[in-house]
Amino acid sequence: MDKLIIFDLKNTLVNPLGESIFDTTRIIEVARENNVKVVLYSMNEVWSYKTLFSYLPLGFNEIRLVGKKQSSDFTQYQDLNAMVIGDSDDEELSFARMNNFVYIDAKKGISTDKVLDFIRS
Repeated sequence: MDKLIIFDLKNTLVNPLGESIFDTTRIIEVARENNVKVVLYSMNEVWSYKTLFSYLPLGFNEIRLVGKKQSSDFTQYQDLNAMVIGDSDDEELSFARMNNFVYIDAKKGISTDKVLDFIRS
C-alpha cells in the first residue's frame, strides 16, 4: 500500500510569526528515498503563501490550500497508508481519526523518529 504524510502548516510546521517549529527537510528527504508522498495541507490565506515561500523547503509532492478544512479533503487518500501531523482536534486530527490514519498531535510535540519509523515501516 502506498504511503502518505500530510502536514498542517500553522502551529505545526511554523508558529503564527512564520518561524519554523519543526524541520521537515530530513523527513522529506527520507520520504523521497522511500517513495512516500508528502503533502502540505493548510488554509488558503495570504499568511500561508508568505510563509510557504519564505520559510519552508518546497519539497512537498503536493500543496493543498483550502478555503475551509473539511473531512472530504481527505477522501482521496482513503486507500493510502497515511499519517497526519497537525494541531487541530476539530480539523486535520479529527479527519485522520475518521479515516483511521495514524496521526501526531503537534501540540504534544512531533517526534522525528516516529515519523521516520512510519516512512520506513
